[in-house]
Amino acid sequence: QDNVDTSAGDQSNANTSTQTESDSAKTISMTEVQSANNEQKCWTVIEGSVYDLTDWAAKHPGGKQNILKLCGTDGTSFFNGKHGGQPQPVSTLEGYKIGTLE
Repeated sequence: QDNVDTSAGDQSNANTSTQTESDSAKTISMTEVQSANNEQKCWTVIEGSVYDLTDWAAKHPGGKQNILKLCGTDGTSFFNGKHGGQPQPVSTLEGYKIGTLE
């Protein structure tokens, strides 16, 4: 019976993984991004991907204001200008991905 329980647990984890993949595969319009333009809901587009930076703003080492400038916009040039080629900011950003720009 332990094997059956473990299999059920594995299946549950597989479903969770699939759900996460489908969330990041979600297509989001620029209109939706533009409406997320404040401290309570801050989305930005970077290189065609959409990121929810709402929780990251307060944690950003360069200050919350640098993130809030990106809310509701395509922040690609700003992000690349500050962090282009740096693996740590790119890696951190990936954790906030919520979809792809439509």
